[in-house]
Amino acid sequence: MAERFFTRAALRTLDEAARVAEDLTSDHFRLTSRDWRHMPYEIRTLRELAAWEHPGRAFAHLVRYDRPLEAKGSGGDARHFYRICLHDGNILAAAGGGHKARLLPFLVYVLTHELVHVARFGKFAHGFLSNRHLEEERRVDRLTREILAPCPIPGMGGVLGRFCPEEAGATRREGDPRGRQILPMQGGRSPCPSTSTNAGNATR
Repeated sequence: MAERFFTRAALRTLDEAARVAEDLTSDHFRLTSRDWRHMPYEIRTLRELAAWEHPGRAFAHLVRYDRPLEAKGSGGDARHFYRICLHDGNILAAAGGGHKARLLPFLVYVLTHELVHVARFGKFAHGFLSNRHLEEERRVDRLTREILAPCPIPGMGGVLGRFCPEEAGATRREGDPRGRQILPMQGGRSPCPSTSTNAGNATR
């Protein structure tokens, strides 16, 4: 079956969702622009991903690129760079299509979940490849729900009820496994330059 990709309208919705998700995550953890500069990230859609970044059955896949210490220009340079890799087709299928009313709350959920991971790895030094993966996912699910429960975006309650249920130990839905990779940076912070200028290529 052919891959599905975000339309231009969906990419505009993604851009809006990215702003909302970062604002909500920043408010919850009291993160400043300085904090984000020390844990830079970008969001890429399926068309922009290298083969090794493909999210598979997941909605999103978090990759961390590491810069060798000798490549750092100054003590203020971030050693790690995070890339949130989105699977357009999986997201569109779960959201019920690309209509903004359905897509916006779901994208805010997916991006907030990944940004909570980034904040915990970058700000609070949680081990990126900890062997307590399931425990960390449950904790991030709880934090994501705590952040998004008061969110007034229409449809958010339904998204949380389906994909981030309140019940402890709830089973994650099929199509929503998440994984992580650590890869070396090549020639700077990005291993493969993006030629896209769309809203989905938002970078911190």
